[in-house]
Amino acid sequence: MNNLYMEQMNDLYGGGFVKNLSTYDFDISSTGKVSLKPHVYKDLMNKVGFIQFYAPWCGHCRTYVDSYVYLSELANKKVFLVGAYNSTQKDNEKVLQALNVEGFPTIKFFSVGGNGQVSLTDYTGSRDPDAMLDYLCKNKDVCVAKKGGKKVKKSPKKISGGCGCGLTGGAKKRSPKKGGAKKSPKRKTAKKSAKRSPRRR
Repeated sequence: MNNLYMEQMNDLYGGGFVKNLSTYDFDISSTGKVSLKPHVYKDLMNKVGFIQFYAPWCGHCRTYVDSYVYLSELANKKVFLVGAYNSTQKDNEKVLQALNVEGFPTIKFFSVGGNGQVSLTDYTGSRDPDAMLDYLCKNKDVCVAKKGGKKVKKSPKKISGGCGCGLTGGAKKRSPKKGGAKKSPKRKTAKKSAKRSPRRR
C-alpha cells in the first residue's frame, strides 16, 4: 500500500466526544432516502446533532478538526450527536451520492421527528462552535431544560453561545426570583480590645 492510500484511510477524529460513523451506520431506502440506524442515536437524550462528511486529505477538513472537537466537548455526547464520516471508506459512493455531498467538509443537521423518522439536512450556518451549539439548543425547541429532561454535568468550558440552560456551560445567568435579590449577610465587626477612655466630668 502506498502512503497516499494509508493517509486517506486515516480517521481525523480518534474517539472522544466525536462519534466516528461508518457506511454501515446509514440506511438507504429504495427511493434513495438516507437515514441513520437507531443504534447510532439510541442513547441520546435529544436526538439531534451534526454529522461532518470529510476527507483526510482535505486541507480545510484538517484545519477544522480542533473546532469540531471543541464543539463535541461543549455539546456532550449524551445530549447531542456530533458525528464524523470519513468519506474515503469502502462503499462510500452510495452514501455521498444519496446525500449530495460534493465537497469537503460538508455538515448535515441530524434530527429524529415525532414519528421516529430521521432527517439529514444541509447545515449552512456559521461553523463557529458557539454558533453551532446555539443552533442545536434553539432549533426545533430541543433544549433539555425546556423539555424537563435530566440535568447533565456542565462542561468546564464557558461559552457565550447556547440558550442559557447551563447544560453545556452556557454563560447566561438566570434572572433572579421575584421579590428582589437576597440581602447580603451583615459583616461581623471585631470587638474592640482597648478600654474605653473615661468620661470627662
